Amino acid sequence: KTTTCVGFKDGVLGVGPDVQSLKNSRPDDVVWNFVSELYLGDTHPERQGLAVPHPE
Repeated sequence: KTTTCVGFKDGVLGVGPDVQSLKNSRPDDVVWNFVSELYLGDTHPERQGLAVPHPE
C-alpha cells in the first residue's frame, strides 16, 4: 500500500512519499523523526509525526 508521511516541527508541516525523503529534506534537523504507521499523540519532541494512507 502507498503511504504519505507527514511530520511537524515548530509548527512547520513536512510531507513526503516516505520517511527517508522527509529526513533528507531536513538533514540538519535531528528532531524530525517519523514512523511508518499511524502514530499520533506522543508528545516527545523526537517522536512527533505520522504516516497516513495516500488518497488514490
